[in-house]
Amino acid sequence: MIDIRKLVPNLLVYSLSILMLAGCAAPRFEKQELVSTPDIQVLLTREIVDGQVEKLGFDHPWHVDELTLDAILSCVTYHNVSLIGDTKPIAAFPSVMRRALVPHLVDAFAKAGPDEMVYFAYIGNRTFLYIASKNYFTNGVMFVKNNKLNIVFRYLTLEGPARISDMPGAWRLDPRRRPQSVAWTLNEGPGIRLVRPKDTKGLFALKEYPNWIRIDLNQNWLARAPRKHRVRRHKPAGHSTYLYKAGTPATTNDDDEEIIIRPPKGYFSIKSYPELKPK
Repeated sequence: MIDIRKLVPNLLVYSLSILMLAGCAAPRFEKQELVSTPDIQVLLTREIVDGQVEKLGFDHPWHVDELTLDAILSCVTYHNVSLIGDTKPIAAFPSVMRRALVPHLVDAFAKAGPDEMVYFAYIGNRTFLYIASKNYFTNGVMFVKNNKLNIVFRYLTLEGPARISDMPGAWRLDPRRRPQSVAWTLNEGPGIRLVRPKDTKGLFALKEYPNWIRIDLNQNWLARAPRKHRVRRHKPAGHSTYLYKAGTPATTNDDDEEIIIRPPKGYFSIKSYPELKPK
């Protein structure tokens, strides 16, 4: 017979070893803060595995001008998943959001190293009937590899937080590895493709990441930007191109700004938002 009393210590040692190995292998993130206000945040983040910086080999720094990046982001759309098949495209980066973020994103990509991602977060606001207002939160990461701009969202126009500080740990959550269960999906198009997981087998395996797209940078995005989003600016003599001042309020009331995804009742909670847990 097997002596259970002799097995217990061995099992405990084995279990502790597994836990220690798992703890060592679990990635964590470090950040370099570039911009942080109540409404926007742009960081450089890098992944640390076993005490070492994970070698990601991105095409960074990436030197892009504001007009080009604005045009690219204006082409990124998504649609709500609906039983009736409504696939109306909605701007993922509406004009007011691009006004606030684009200059800082351009600066971040110019400073990013080959192992750093560009993290962005944005708090928007919508007023109803000139009385009530609601906020929505969008965040994610961007990086360039193989001449393709990757954009991976964690939250997209999610109603709730009023300030960036309400989501203090959102930047630590890697949307590449754990895409959230969403009621929307990003749209594909010419030069824009959803990313497929390495393992697409199994009944519940994702066939495509709904929150992750790759954008071909060989495309002429300036010519393809939606007409209503195109911006003309003359380049002053002796000055670099300047699209707009960061944080400038929107001058138009685009329908794109009116979209909010309302979470299910009780969704906004500590359990659903691990970044709100006290450290």
